[in-house]
Amino acid sequence: MPDAGNDVLLRMHGIEKRFGPVHALRGVDLDVRAGEVHALVGENGAGKSTLMKVLSGAHRPDAGTMTLDGAPYTPAGPLDARRRGVAMIYQELSLAPHLFQKMADVDDADAAGAQTLDHREEPLGFAA
Repeated sequence: MPDAGNDVLLRMHGIEKRFGPVHALRGVDLDVRAGEVHALVGENGAGKSTLMKVLSGAHRPDAGTMTLDGAPYTPAGPLDARRRGVAMIYQELSLAPHLFQKMADVDDADAAGAQTLDHREEPLGFAA
């Protein structure tokens, strides 16, 4: 974990979360500073979503501490987290399956070596 400093906006330290016998998070540390962009990458079941649910107030950690702008951060729930400036946008592919099929078609065409693909014929978006 990087050195403590005044520029740390969010600190998660020693975060633990269990679901019955499953230990989803074990001692996770994360510091986020102003202007940084982070990506959580890992296999299914690695704990990425669980960590973000702890951050956004959807789950309470079983152990560990969080600070936001240098003050203790223990959101009572997602609404409390949002009021403090922390929100989560969940990936839900089933809300717009036609959009994701179009993107898969584009990927397939690119993989097949298509020279051009004109999306103006069937624009991505919601039908009126």
